[in-house]
Amino acid sequence: MSNPISSLIFTYRSAKKAENGEIGRAPVCVGQAANVFNEVSKFDNMIGSSTKAAASIFKNLSENKALKDTGKPYEYTQKALHYTGRAVKFASENVNPLICISSGIKVATSDDKVGTGITEGGALCGMFMGEGLMKKYQDSIFTGKNVEKVIEKASKNGILKSVGEKIIKSNSSNKVALLAKGIAFVCASMSSYAIGEAAGKNFSGEIKSAFGIKKINQKA
Repeated sequence: MSNPISSLIFTYRSAKKAENGEIGRAPVCVGQAANVFNEVSKFDNMIGSSTKAAASIFKNLSENKALKDTGKPYEYTQKALHYTGRAVKFASENVNPLICISSGIKVATSDDKVGTGITEGGALCGMFMGEGLMKKYQDSIFTGKNVEKVIEKASKNGILKSVGEKIIKSNSSNKVALLAKGIAFVCASMSSYAIGEAAGKNFSGEIKSAFGIKKINQKA
């Protein structure tokens, strides 16, 4: 997931889920936030410079002479920074596996483990299929040239004409395409997750009934 817009939206959603009791979403949120940080820092502008400066705080802290002179506290700080950095890096590189683990935790803590497992499985399958299709086609759909074509057609409307002209004159078509791609990816991911979840719920009752599974007989 290399789009900062979609990463930012997913980070917010994971944070809200963690707040609502889905503890497995906490490391997912960390990984997605790290991806936002990493992607934004690539831009050569004021935002990029700010994030790079923020990143250098940890480096400056680890090289601080006053801290080095403290001996053991310095060593502990170095280790803490090292392991924290590794944990964040791991989370940012393994967002999808962490989402699967989060679903596993949700199943393990549910009273209806089989039903929740089927529902979560359907949701994840739907999400990965939807995201896979988006990743395959989004780069050819959401381009600066396509944005300009849409703007040219929309500019026939008097309300949008001035906005469209400003976007084209300021060479912001690629930025608009990036924004549109991020939002579209999130919409595809959320809708395919919801479709898969709904399908899982519909089938869970039939599957449990076929195997004679009841909540009271389920174990972790």
